[in-house]
Amino acid sequence: MNFLHRDITNLGNMEDNQKRRFALIHMYQVLVLAKNKANKQVYQELLSHVQKPLLKRFSDKVEKNRELAALIIKEMFTRVDDLAFSIPYLFPVLVGRLNASNIEGTNGMEEKCKPAPS
Repeated sequence: MNFLHRDITNLGNMEDNQKRRFALIHMYQVLVLAKNKANKQVYQELLSHVQKPLLKRFSDKVEKNRELAALIIKEMFTRVDDLAFSIPYLFPVLVGRLNASNIEGTNGMEEKCKPAPS
């Protein structure tokens, strides 16, 4: 896990797009492209450390950074057994990214016209 500490730190670097990109490329090579993948417990432990910085990159100015972050998160989510601790971080990012704050389509409707929550 120490080998990714520098990359995790560089993901939070808001000024330097190149540092973020190189950190994402390195993480992609280690976590996604590796021929001998680590076991599920390693990915589970890593996910708790990298999910917040990676999810922040979903709103990066650089498209390649957003793409790499999404590919890394996808790989990690497929390799772990328990995503329960990730959901509180994932859903707000997805709602913001997809502009889906009114997914039910009930904003602006009168209360008597709104369907019962189910």
